[in-house]
Amino acid sequence: MHHAITLLIFVFFTSPTLATPSKIIDVVSLKLAGEINQSTLKEFSEALQAIEKSNSRILLNAVQLDSPGGDPVVAQTIGRIIRAKRLNTFVAKDKLCASACVKILLGGVQRYAFGKIGIHQSGYINDV
Repeated sequence: MHHAITLLIFVFFTSPTLATPSKIIDVVSLKLAGEINQSTLKEFSEALQAIEKSNSRILLNAVQLDSPGGDPVVAQTIGRIIRAKRLNTFVAKDKLCASACVKILLGGVQRYAFGKIGIHQSGYINDV
């Protein structure tokens, strides 16, 4: 069975199902793509709730990332949710995770970064 649900930021695809002795479990891909902003947090939270409610499993237990960045506070919040849910993070070979997206990447229990990772140069005020 294949379903596709498209949100502005997230795309879910069911992949082959897992069979357990008592039932079949849908496996979905969870992707976060585009600029990170307040609506990203809302959509991400709603997507996780829908996955939990349907008792589906996330492919590789990982959130797939492809983002140039955005709001660092929102990204850190999403990263903390990912860690609290014990999820992994994944950047595919042809994808990007830059700027605030790195805060999401670091939230993963296991982090798989095969694509481009962009980090800002950091420094101290007044050369402290």
